[in-house]
Amino acid sequence: MSKRTFKYSESSLTDLEDAVKNMSADVGRLISDARTKTEAHIAGWSEKSDSRQAQLSFDERLKARTNALTDALDEAAKALYDINELGHQAEVRNVAVLN
Repeated sequence: MSKRTFKYSESSLTDLEDAVKNMSADVGRLISDARTKTEAHIAGWSEKSDSRQAQLSFDERLKARTNALTDALDEAAKALYDINELGHQAEVRNVAVLN
């Protein structure tokens, strides 16, 4: 059986948390910009046409899925923050025990 170890690195967890936060913001911004540009290109389409109805339906699904993704990324960033805090607390307790 292999030995399992865990090496805590506050800076690595902080970097990872920041990367996930940035990814969430970037995805939200990218999709929002794409939706805005699409709307500008098809503004003249009749909302009663089949193609416009299909586009509106797709846009709603894209918006919902984007929100779900960014919410999941935000939750992951929060979990990384919590793990970092727990790691720090464990490190402080271990140092106190050694002293």
